[in-house]
Amino acid sequence: MLTIVKLSKVDLESAENDLKSINGQLQLNQSQLESLVSYQNEYLDKLRNSTTTTLQEINSTQAFLKKLNQAIEHQKSEIANVEEIIEKAKEFWIEKRVRTKSLEGLYKKIEHNQQVKLDREEQKMMDDLVVNNFILNKKRNN
Repeated sequence: MLTIVKLSKVDLESAENDLKSINGQLQLNQSQLESLVSYQNEYLDKLRNSTTTTLQEINSTQAFLKKLNQAIEHQKSEIANVEEIIEKAKEFWIEKRVRTKSLEGLYKKIEHNQQVKLDREEQKMMDDLVVNNFILNKKRNN
């Protein structure tokens, strides 16, 4: 039973490490999104402050902004996917945690019951020993 509890703890740690890893991926994706949005804002500010624009520059800028917007939308989609994965990983971790706690509780209960049984057997042996000593002493005295 102890082996099962230990294996359950290993599974729980693995699920916890997976959750931490996925959270790290989420933070990385969010950081990339913030960088893209920041770059977009800086680019738009430069564009607003620019006084010379040709038709070719406008077309080039529009194409670039379109690609930048696509990258931002793609990053948002990635974040949404990772958030879904995190929710599933959290549920999995919670299941593993509940299972581990249940197994630990069961193991402690079994261990306690075994100890109570041993204590009773020890007490019975002590009682028998006392009774036997009493009988022997009584026979000697008669």
